[in-house]
Amino acid sequence: METERKRRLLFDFHMPDFLDELRLDVKKYVADLMEMKVQWLTFMTKSSFGNCYYHSRVGVRARGLKGDILKEVIPLLREKDIKIIAYYNVSLNDIESNKHPDWRAIDSHGQKVRFEYYDQLCLNSPLQDLVEKQTVEIVENYDVDGLWLDLTYMARGGCFCRWCQKLFAEKYGQPLRPEIKKDPAGNRKLSEFMRFSRFQFLNRIHSAVKKINPSLLIGWNHAGDFYFNEIEIDRLADFSSVEFHPPYYPEGSLRARYMRNLGKPFELMIPETLKGWGDWTVMPFPTMKLMATICLMNGGSINIGHVVVPCGEFGGQIAPGVKQTIKQTFAWVKKVSPYSRGKSVPVNAIFYSAENSRLIDAQPNTEDDFSQSALNSLFGLGKILLSGNIHFDILGEAQINKIHQFEILFLPDIRFISEPVRQEIFRFVEKGGKLVATYLTGWWNQDGELNPLSSFRHLLGVEMDKLSSYSVTYLYRFDKKIINGLPDMPILVNESAPDRKAERKCVYVKPLSAQPLAYVVEPIIESDHQRYYHIYHRYSPPGKTTRYPGITLNNFGQGKVLYFSFPLEAAFNFSGSPWLRKIIYNCLEYLNPEPRLKVQAASTVEVNLTQLGSTWFLHLLNTSLSRQSDYKLEESPPLEVECIVRKEKVRKITALLSRRPVNFSRSARGIRFRHQLSDYEVLKIE
Repeated sequence: METERKRRLLFDFHMPDFLDELRLDVKKYVADLMEMKVQWLTFMTKSSFGNCYYHSRVGVRARGLKGDILKEVIPLLREKDIKIIAYYNVSLNDIESNKHPDWRAIDSHGQKVRFEYYDQLCLNSPLQDLVEKQTVEIVENYDVDGLWLDLTYMARGGCFCRWCQKLFAEKYGQPLRPEIKKDPAGNRKLSEFMRFSRFQFLNRIHSAVKKINPSLLIGWNHAGDFYFNEIEIDRLADFSSVEFHPPYYPEGSLRARYMRNLGKPFELMIPETLKGWGDWTVMPFPTMKLMATICLMNGGSINIGHVVVPCGEFGGQIAPGVKQTIKQTFAWVKKVSPYSRGKSVPVNAIFYSAENSRLIDAQPNTEDDFSQSALNSLFGLGKILLSGNIHFDILGEAQINKIHQFEILFLPDIRFISEPVRQEIFRFVEKGGKLVATYLTGWWNQDGELNPLSSFRHLLGVEMDKLSSYSVTYLYRFDKKIINGLPDMPILVNESAPDRKAERKCVYVKPLSAQPLAYVVEPIIESDHQRYYHIYHRYSPPGKTTRYPGITLNNFGQGKVLYFSFPLEAAFNFSGSPWLRKIIYNCLEYLNPEPRLKVQAASTVEVNLTQLGSTWFLHLLNTSLSRQSDYKLEESPPLEVECIVRKEKVRKITALLSRRPVNFSRSARGIRFRHQLSDYEVLKIE
């Protein structure tokens, strides 16, 4: 795959059959692509409505379309050296849904499943025969470079259609009934079945088209996305591909930091529009530029989804405002793409476990409750590190052997840890690694049950006594080593609204070999707002300091383990508390006072450190946004960034975008320098 082709467009043309005319001036469209400097086009072949935009022998052609636009566009793209990937929407097909109601996905209440505005079909139904025939005819009859599949999902919460019921009974020897979701073991089996069904489906399509053309690139939406946790099938994808929407900028960065460690090219897909796909209002250029930069600085490619108006006064071509914005963005991408190569310099690593996430998601009532999801902890920790100017990577089970390269490993509420992973983590710490673990990390067995005798108690240096009976926790009596900048009062830890009982309650632990750094304070009462049993408006105030430590530090082998017995990341993701963030910054400063990279800047500055050979590239991105908007509307005013880098034999530092040298000084702690940052800069350290 040509990873240098960073400038990508997705022609996202989902149009209904009641339109008598669908207009696309193909020659003008390709001329616009050339003006925008596009290198890669993902082109619609079959839409969410079920319409085909090519001559299909087995599908329904779009009624209002004249000619075969796929056939028209390919030679023009070849002439301009633009790669083409065929887009195919899999499980949304209103045409087939009306023809074959029994293909529809059925929820646990016996109702058909709607995905946004379309009927969702089941991957276990005869839909799979139709999809194989159509994708095969596309690959056989059209000179495309790849195939990209959208909506390759099983129905959220499970499908209970007759096809799924039959297959489930054959596989597990028991009936598939809605009540299976109420039991964690049954829910795990249902989740396994959904992954199995999707794997079988994608593997079938993958095998069929690769048999025709082994060099064909195959990808699908959410390949490589930790949100889906379907790592088994994602290994077959030739490239990873995940959506990225404003204003969820930290999530885009986290996804990129995870995908860059999967060992294959990846792209983040952003809409041209403000609020996702199809609101016909162009995103401001500074916002699009920001999102493109987040992707590029982490080594990915940007794919901008766009759509032409299908008919009417404005029909048939890219709107001038859209074209101008994409043109500006791609000019920026071209400028900074040379600096998007290389691999991440190992400093800090977050471990994200698909196995752990699956166990948590299988608990009853977690399906639509993000607060209980393992991603809640991941996102909370990621936001803390991003706003602390801290460089980090995200590693999965397949990359666990790489942890020995890093200075600090984070385990954000990783409750279940398999034996091979446990052994690798223990070796990492024994040999001098530094570990940060939170909440129930290591305390679950493979069935999702608490295991107080877990071997992790020796690593953490504490033993579990019980779980708190209170929905909120306070921290107090901080050790002087981590008290800098904290107010002299108990600090609230809350991971849910006042009138909701928290699912994550503090773990009461007793030190075995660990040193307490702060203690748990219980609230005066457990509030019950429904019974008018509460103090003041919101949370119960602090009442009594317990003998249980909330933060501990343990020496293990040659390494150190910092443990937070409360749901730090989930609490921060909910509250955004500056004091929780300050606590972890103080603890990290104490745990690792001289990291490989230390950056001091405003919390809006995102940091990334990459290397090519012996040369390092420090990426500094000011993500500051307007207070009146979720979108970046203008260039950022300059701000000062101070950096300390521990790297041997540094000869010079150059600001590549502003093309000027950077002065630096040497000290026992490393190379120190300052830089005036506006929006984005890449500092070459050689």
